[in-house]
Amino acid sequence: MKHSVTYRSAAMTLADIIARNARLSPDGLGVKDETRSLTHSALARRVSMLAGALRACAGKGARVAILAFNCVEFLEIQAACEWAGTIGVGINVRLAEAEIGAVLADCQAEALFFEAEFSQVVERLRTSFGDLRLICIGDSPAWAERYEALMSSAEALEEPDVFASDIVHLVYTSGTTGQPKGAILTHGALFEAARMTAHEGGVLRNDVALLVMPMFHIGAKIEQLAFSLSGAAVIFHRKFDPEAVLRALSRERVTALHMAPVLIQRLLDTPGFEAADKSSLRSIHYSASPMPVPLLRRALAAFGPVFTQIYGMTECPVCTVLKPHQHVTDGTDVQTGRLASAGQEFLGTEVRIATLDGTDCAQGEIGEVLVRSPGQTQGYWGAAGINEQSFVGDWLRTGDMGYFDRERFLFLVDRAKDVIVTGGENVFSREVEDALRSHPDVGEVAVIGVPDSEWGETVMAIVIPAPGSAPDADALTSHCCDRIAGYKRPRQFKFVDELPRLASGKIDKKNLRAPFWAGQSRFIN
Repeated sequence: MKHSVTYRSAAMTLADIIARNARLSPDGLGVKDETRSLTHSALARRVSMLAGALRACAGKGARVAILAFNCVEFLEIQAACEWAGTIGVGINVRLAEAEIGAVLADCQAEALFFEAEFSQVVERLRTSFGDLRLICIGDSPAWAERYEALMSSAEALEEPDVFASDIVHLVYTSGTTGQPKGAILTHGALFEAARMTAHEGGVLRNDVALLVMPMFHIGAKIEQLAFSLSGAAVIFHRKFDPEAVLRALSRERVTALHMAPVLIQRLLDTPGFEAADKSSLRSIHYSASPMPVPLLRRALAAFGPVFTQIYGMTECPVCTVLKPHQHVTDGTDVQTGRLASAGQEFLGTEVRIATLDGTDCAQGEIGEVLVRSPGQTQGYWGAAGINEQSFVGDWLRTGDMGYFDRERFLFLVDRAKDVIVTGGENVFSREVEDALRSHPDVGEVAVIGVPDSEWGETVMAIVIPAPGSAPDADALTSHCCDRIAGYKRPRQFKFVDELPRLASGKIDKKNLRAPFWAGQSRFIN
């Protein structure tokens, strides 16, 4: 005899993560920063209280902006949006006052949560946003509401009021190729991206994850969601401090880290690194930009086989992954060569390499990287024209150039708008940067195109010398001779102490190029 079974399934939301952890591990550590910590149950209580306050002052779908460094309150506000059906908008704390105002205006924010140290900036902006509700974290000025007072001002919203199809966050892009744009991300998209990150990234329920990247950036947010999804503990550092990271590894028994490659280098260079207790650490996720192979080899020697590379972007947090066992330092040329790759597609995500006319590239042929994933954006907020340019059907155009090898390991060669065209030949900046990084006197390097009256553009290398080194332009040019073609070699060198970076850790090449292209009849973005 057959039995009839009725099973009701529902797509999961980010609020389900908070509620589930409170049920299954009420006394487990949910979140911690330098000053306070909350269990999963305490986090859920405070989130439901703040969600009730948000719904009392802003309707479902209202944009709620956050201007703060990493802290427990930042997560509480984001999670309250995830619970209440309002839309969280994290603002890059490094933006200038006018840029912050532009984001607030673009998303038409109805409320702004800000840390007390931004009071002067917010006070100057508030005259332009008369209806904007202002809530201060910390010592509040007289013209703003106090965070804790708002938290207790309304009845808790006991049950989440959200669906998987609801927009939950607008994440503004880092602006590498133009003005920042607000990528629309739904509950369902971020839940799937977090689930893929947890699965492919080897996240465990008993992990203690230390997050030092800013939570207004998609990389840190998706890592937080992946660890919270698994019931793990999340510890925030307000800013990256390598000595504080080393102390936390021992004191908190941290098992997992998430950092951009530049932060890994700074951690390795920190006095006392060798003596620090790193025995609890079993996993390091790195993202935001490719890790130079010399640095990756150094990091593997220092930490062991604990690295996972995650290639993604604001618009699609998870595209490809290079797992720990694929970080091979002693193997065949093909195996070791894949240290320079971004790995293979996440389960559930599809990647294509396409030519300008949209046809698929052959193996090894360079083209634009296109991605299709349940975790990707639905488009940009209020930017219909840009949306049309950003998609080919349901495939997202990443703006990255790359190619596949025979086992579909993805190799990224450049941003499409960073490709240097000199004398009609395409030069991919990463290839030149890799050649220069293999010289022992080179610490970091960025390669850009600068104007040239004869060739249109010529290649410039901007170099940070390795500690104690004084590289010579002629020596570096000679070093490139056996590694890259003549037209790819830098014609100009500039030696600097530091490179401008975006909040994600990426080198800000737009900023580097700007002085050279000022006043030109055309500008290469």
